[in-house]
Amino acid sequence: MSPSNTEVPAFPQVRAIVRANGTGEVIIAGNSRPLEAENETLLRKNALDLITRQAEILGRPVRVTTDGPEGQGELILSPDGSIEEISTETSKHPARTTEPEEGAPPVQPTTVAADVPA
Repeated sequence: MSPSNTEVPAFPQVRAIVRANGTGEVIIAGNSRPLEAENETLLRKNALDLITRQAEILGRPVRVTTDGPEGQGELILSPDGSIEEISTETSKHPARTTEPEEGAPPVQPTTVAADVPA
């Protein structure tokens, strides 16, 4: 039987961030653990493994906020590795998976500066 949303404490606060470039991080109670993988799928697996270990240590499920290219969501992850999806919010601007329609105006690239530790 899986725990209900209200039975899983909000502490420690766990957040999993996955980026399409194979980088991400898992933040547990404010402590960031950077992750890198060859692809997004492997990165997600590594993040879930790390969070599952935290659930094992606590001896109970943990609530996880997720943030990735396709949107945000909330999961409950149990020590046995089972996952219950609580909510999802898809991105309003999903990554383009196809070429633009013929005759569509060109999209200008956008540059975003970010402070990234070296």
